[in-house]
Amino acid sequence: MANLMIQADMADHGNVRSLNDWLEREAPRRAEASRDVYGNQARGVGTLPTLTDPEANHWGGGKNPECEVWAAALNHADLDALLTQIRAVPWRYPSGCRCS
Repeated sequence: MANLMIQADMADHGNVRSLNDWLEREAPRRAEASRDVYGNQARGVGTLPTLTDPEANHWGGGKNPECEVWAAALNHADLDALLTQIRAVPWRYPSGCRCS
């Protein structure tokens, strides 16, 4: 299990959507993770939903955050591949990226 949280500028919505697509469909799983019905290494480790949707108000109180935050608990994620993918995204403000 890997927990992932991303806070990004509004201009990076497209980057986050692309990362989410990769997580759902292409992200490799750890080597010891189960294989698909054909014996191939299974792909896809989860989704990256927003936590700051003003309609949902997950934060409580009468206000909403003034930032965009996405989070996921990823199942069997290959952490090296995940960090490589996050670092490869053309973020608008990459200097704030902390990948550890």
